[in-house]
Amino acid sequence: MYPTLIEWGWFKIHSYGFMLMVAFAVGVLFSLKRAERYGIEREHIMDVALYILIAAIVGARLMFVLLDLLNGSTAYLREPLLIFKTWRGGLSFHGGFLGGLIAGVIYCRRHGISPLVLGDVAAPGVALGYAIARIGCLLHGCCYGTPTDLPWALRFPLEGHRDQLTPPSHPTQIYSSVGGLIVCGLLLWLERWRDFPGYLFYLFIILYSVERFIVECFRKGATARVLVAGLTEAQAASLAILLVTSILFLRGRGAKKVPTATSKSPPPRQKNRRRRRKT
Repeated sequence: MYPTLIEWGWFKIHSYGFMLMVAFAVGVLFSLKRAERYGIEREHIMDVALYILIAAIVGARLMFVLLDLLNGSTAYLREPLLIFKTWRGGLSFHGGFLGGLIAGVIYCRRHGISPLVLGDVAAPGVALGYAIARIGCLLHGCCYGTPTDLPWALRFPLEGHRDQLTPPSHPTQIYSSVGGLIVCGLLLWLERWRDFPGYLFYLFIILYSVERFIVECFRKGATARVLVAGLTEAQAASLAILLVTSILFLRGRGAKKVPTATSKSPPPRQKNRRRRRKT
């Protein structure tokens, strides 16, 4: 593992933080290329991205700390400054997504932009960024899975005992990264059938929830704690989010309200067909 990419005296660049910044930059660039097709000015993408970045980091850290406290840990109560040391502990994707979502909605409301249309623009980029960020987890040596004898198993620094290594275990960070790439590819492919604002945004949440639920099966008992009924914290959250988002998606499909230019979104793509002239 390579938790530190560069170390020069007191100056350090942690691999996890570096990959997060790369993931963010790639996601923003990807969204910038898509923005104009959806009628959103590129300047808005840059502005809202900054707000989302700050809110996502705060939300991700606070959710991680809250879950740690709910599980009986008192580390952050004994030493509150640990909350600001994100490289010691971790971040919660669900918390980061919620924080970024709130910031994005507030920005859109203030600037007359449809939050769902912005979500459609950003969804593939978020999936791609997620795939990159999980490489940071691999380099840092966190979020690994349970022991396995599969040929691609890896050994990681044991949580709480960084001087010890785990037995050969599932590299679930790689599973998540591959899953993120698959989700990104599916969204770009399914985009041709987009027929209501929020189509890609809802699909991203649905696909991510399924992917996360599956990966958690390999992390349960290692770096994922069981919350209730044999489900980890992330699995329980994923099921709840999947249920709500599926309902919203079906409601959107039922309404069939194709966005117009005035709603800052292009009509759905359609195949070119020659019109037959009546004789």
